[in-house]
Amino acid sequence: MLSVQLISYGDPFTGLQVNEMPEPTPGANEVLVEVMARPINPSDLHFFQGNYGIKPPLPSPCGFEGMGRIVSAPQDSPLMPGQRVSFTGLGSWQQRICVPSSAVIPIPDEMNDATACQMFVNPCSAWAMLQELNLKPGQWLAMTAGGSTLCQMIVRLASQRGINTICVVRRKDQADYLKELGATEVVVTFGEGFAKRALEITDGRGVDAAIDAVGGFCGVEAINALATGGTMLVYGLLSGDNTPINNGQMIFKSLTVKGFWMTSWARSNSARYGSQMVSDVMNLLLDHRFEPRVEASYPLTQIHEAVRHSMKCGRMGKVLLV
Repeated sequence: MLSVQLISYGDPFTGLQVNEMPEPTPGANEVLVEVMARPINPSDLHFFQGNYGIKPPLPSPCGFEGMGRIVSAPQDSPLMPGQRVSFTGLGSWQQRICVPSSAVIPIPDEMNDATACQMFVNPCSAWAMLQELNLKPGQWLAMTAGGSTLCQMIVRLASQRGINTICVVRRKDQADYLKELGATEVVVTFGEGFAKRALEITDGRGVDAAIDAVGGFCGVEAINALATGGTMLVYGLLSGDNTPINNGQMIFKSLTVKGFWMTSWARSNSARYGSQMVSDVMNLLLDHRFEPRVEASYPLTQIHEAVRHSMKCGRMGKVLLV
C-alpha cells in the first residue's frame, strides 16, 4: 500500500516520501480501515519540523486523523465491515491503517467524506477549549488566527452558547465569512492595535479569555486585551516567535497564560467529557451551514504539492489528501 513517510525532520519537501509499505495487520482490539480522506492540519506541519508533542523514530507514518470504511473489526465489536467511520491515530496518510476500536466513530450517511475526515483535530479541540475556559453567556473571547478552521469552529460553538467573540484576521474577505458564522466582531490587522480595539469593543474592560495560535507580537496584543482575571490558552506558534510576558501585568491583573494540547487534554478528560463532546461536535457538523470549508484535494502521490498549498497564506479552507 502507499504510505506518506517522514524520513527526516525539518523541511517537509525533502523529509516526506510516498513509499510502498506492507499492509498493516490489526491487533485484538483494532479495526482495519481503508482510508478515503485526510486533512492537512497545522499540527502536521509542526510534526514534520520536529516541533510537535511527539517525535517518533524515523521513518514514521504521518497524519493524525481521517475517515474511511472498515475492512475488518473484532468479532465482538459493534463496528462492521463496510461501515464509514472517522478516526484518530498516527498514520492516516496512507491507504490503510489499524486503529483501536475506541478511536473510531461511526459516521451517518448524511455527513460527507470531507467533513467526516476533519472531525477530531479541530472540532473536538474547539469544544475542549471552550470547556477549559468555562465562559458564560455574555462574556468575551478573543482569537488570533481568527480565520483558521479551528477558530471558525469555536465561533460556531460560542455563538450557540451566547459567548461573544472577537476574531483577529488579516483580510477583509475572512472577516465577512466569520461574521456570517456568528462572530460578534472581527478585527482586520496584522496584530498591531488589536488590544486597543478589543478594549474599545468591550467598553474598556477587556476580554475574559483569549486563544492564541501566533505568538510573538500578536500574542502580546492578545495578553494586553485581557480583562483582570483573564485567561489565555496558547496552542500554536505561527509567527515562529515566542511571546514575551510582562510580569507586572501578570501579577497586578491576575492573568493566567497556559498551553493547550488536545492530545494531553483528551488523556485527562475523555472519560468525563468524551461522549458529550462527540455528540455536540456531531450535531454541529451535521448542520450543513457549518461544514468546514475545503479549498483543494490531492492524491497521496502529490503530497508535496498538497503540503505547499496548505502552507499558503490566506487559504479559505482545508487541503485534503484523498
